Amino acid sequence: MTPFVTFTKERHRLFRPYNYFTLEEFVRKLHAKHSTKSVISPVEAEAILGTILKKVSLSHFDYVTPRSDTLRQMSAFFAQVKRNGLSVGDFDFHKEKKEDLERLFFLYNEFLAEHNMADAGDVEAEVLGYVKDHAVRVIADTFEYEGIHFFTSRLQKEIFDALDKEPADIAMPGKRADQRLVESFDAFDEAKNGLKIVRELLDAGERVEDILIVASDIDEYFPIFRTLFKEYGLDGYSTVGEPLKHYENTNDPLARAKLKALKEEAALIERRLARHGIVTENLYERMLEGRRFLPSMGSVEITESNQIFAYGEVKHLIFVGADITHFPPKRTRNVFYTKNHEEKFFLNPLFASSKAMYERMKRIAENLYILHSKYRGKTKRGLSFIVDRNLAEYEPKLMGDADLPKESRRIEVPAAEAFLKAKEENAMGAYNGIGVGVMKVHTLSASRINAYLGCPRAYFYDRILKAEAPREETAEMESTTQGTIMHLAFETIVRYVRRYRIEDVEVLQEKRERFAEHAYRRILRKEKLPEGIFTKLYYKRLLELIDRFLCYLKEEMGPKEGFQRTYLEKGFCLDADLQPTEDRKKAFIRGFIDRIDVNDKVEIFDYKSKHADKVDRDKTEEVIDARDVQLGLYACWAKKRFGKEVCAHLITFNLSDENEAYHTRFVTLKECDKPKYYYGKPLYACYNETYETLLKERVRETKEGIERGDFPYDDSDANRCEGCAFETICKRYGQPFEADEAEA
Repeated sequence: MTPFVTFTKERHRLFRPYNYFTLEEFVRKLHAKHSTKSVISPVEAEAILGTILKKVSLSHFDYVTPRSDTLRQMSAFFAQVKRNGLSVGDFDFHKEKKEDLERLFFLYNEFLAEHNMADAGDVEAEVLGYVKDHAVRVIADTFEYEGIHFFTSRLQKEIFDALDKEPADIAMPGKRADQRLVESFDAFDEAKNGLKIVRELLDAGERVEDILIVASDIDEYFPIFRTLFKEYGLDGYSTVGEPLKHYENTNDPLARAKLKALKEEAALIERRLARHGIVTENLYERMLEGRRFLPSMGSVEITESNQIFAYGEVKHLIFVGADITHFPPKRTRNVFYTKNHEEKFFLNPLFASSKAMYERMKRIAENLYILHSKYRGKTKRGLSFIVDRNLAEYEPKLMGDADLPKESRRIEVPAAEAFLKAKEENAMGAYNGIGVGVMKVHTLSASRINAYLGCPRAYFYDRILKAEAPREETAEMESTTQGTIMHLAFETIVRYVRRYRIEDVEVLQEKRERFAEHAYRRILRKEKLPEGIFTKLYYKRLLELIDRFLCYLKEEMGPKEGFQRTYLEKGFCLDADLQPTEDRKKAFIRGFIDRIDVNDKVEIFDYKSKHADKVDRDKTEEVIDARDVQLGLYACWAKKRFGKEVCAHLITFNLSDENEAYHTRFVTLKECDKPKYYYGKPLYACYNETYETLLKERVRETKEGIERGDFPYDDSDANRCEGCAFETICKRYGQPFEADEAEA
């Protein structure tokens, strides 16, 4: 039977049941049949390159280790260079890097030739020579659509052009999609809305086979869908499968068979490489990292956007992730990325391919639902510019939705006007802010609870009345602005370390001004602050803070494996019983945690800009008494979310110049039986069942106090009053006996 050559395994569903192959599979079969060379896998190419690097001195790549991500990127780069008929000299690297790469490329090819081996580039080059000299007949799919192509290399296209082809095309549906726009709060809400639409359609009598969910980033969205399936009475599967490593400890027979086969494959490769004097480490773990597994299929099919060309007509297509950060996607950059990367490697421009995907969706779908989110963490994001403007908005609704609390307004204050009138008439002393009015609290945060526990009257002014506090005119930067800049700089650095697997802090030190400039300029623009002498003075201080932060990272990076298991600006939700929940509408407490390191234990860090050279024992006492609940709520959520020992810190890098330390963990909350005291003052706070009970009580007291309308004036802490922005108006109208003394 004449083989049918296509660009994806799923594509053959649109045609007659041919004996089908992807073009890449077909090329490999031709090579296996007509060549004597042994084809190596990418992991073998990495091992060969690692061995060569040990034997030669290349100053530019002296940092590369057997487990370095650069080795994987280098292997892929060399393969792509060969697959596109290029040389290293065709790329615009600086002189030293280009010279070292050219030498390494030569030694690598020399090694392959000496041992009669072939990588992906060699395979395509040999097959191209064969098909030019021999007639190879196939039935061929269409490999171009809307100006984009489905070839993965220039040599692959030349092979395809040289084949003796009989076309097998299929008529493309005309544009007919009825589009609806579904706006969501974040990615979690997007997935919920997507499943609401599925549930709504099924309840209306539609078939699940007529519904398809497409995700712009399936690795991000499918785990969210998986956690929500049960809530909506559904089950589903990802067409690209799931990471096989997730099934190492399961009893799924198919998964165990896949794992066993992978171990045997790794052992075979190890023996093959050993014959050539190449010793490998952790080969099975490295191979497992990239393998996927398709478990038993569910009812709802979820696929990725670049697979949309494999589908024919779809009655209901739900596209998730249509915001500007996902669509078009951002290409992951690596040490071999160049500005003309797409052109050199015969890749489709991201904008053009994303536009073609969207047009394809509109052509094959009868009903197209476009879902996008407004926020990612604290960052606002908008609808992708690729998507049509002015689409009709659609809100999926299920029974019971009307009973859920509205998120648009957290607290309703019917008595606000009466409170202000009493204040103006100097009648506050009659009840001192007790029973101001009946209110409803839907959600709280750690900062709101701390504010109420600190001073209910100040909470009322700031959080409910949103009164403008009297301020002195000053040209200095607000401390909150300084803290925001510092937070962004630290977050950017850790993300950079994690993304590029940085192992040497010197690399970061060279970029310290870049990190500082990014955070400084971004926040100034966001808050519309002009640059002046005070902002420039803080910029100099920011560089000093970054220097200390980098010294701290040098100590942390190794033990924490480059922060690969670190969460940054992690959102969390707790219900009224302080149990973790993924349902934002059921959440009573919400917030964000600056950094969570999940290793043998869970460590939480909240960056503060305050000056501290030692443990703040007064603040620690507030944590012990649950008068400050921030670390307690963080630890409560993380303990239940990760199931490991937890330890939480307030950490600052704002130390005295004479202090030789890099940082101060000035408050610590950790799991233990009781706090340790020194000279009557605590060194740390303890998280245990007794503390969690106290924490719940504080949260309950806060909720009930606000709902009763209790906002009394509290002058028990003079230091707090002196630092309060509402001190002037509060003392003027809040003293219970001020009027009586005036009469006397």
